[in-house]
Amino acid sequence: IVSILVLPLIMGMGIDYGVHAATSWQREKGLRGSERIKAAFADSSKAISLSALTTFIGFGSLALVASFKAIMDLGVILSLGIVLCVIPTFTLLPALLSLGTKTNRRSEKEQDVLEEVS
Repeated sequence: IVSILVLPLIMGMGIDYGVHAATSWQREKGLRGSERIKAAFADSSKAISLSALTTFIGFGSLALVASFKAIMDLGVILSLGIVLCVIPTFTLLPALLSLGTKTNRRSEKEQDVLEEVS
């Protein structure tokens, strides 16, 4: 029954890391393209990494000091899950945001052309 807690905890933390990175990306509206992504992740990567590290240590301590096997397994699975949530935040999310940036860049160019014509 303890393993039922694993999925919501890992999903919640993974979503949280992505939300922090995406919010930081939205704040950098003045920049375009890869500069926007670099600035956003330079701003939020330290906070996300530190948060993941402290969460990893907290859940990892369950695996190290628990005498009950179910709690020990819970700590191992949660620690591994946190690591597996941080990796896509720093690899997949910037790639997805850059795809969105290219789409927005095209629409901005189209908007500039429309403004010149009218």
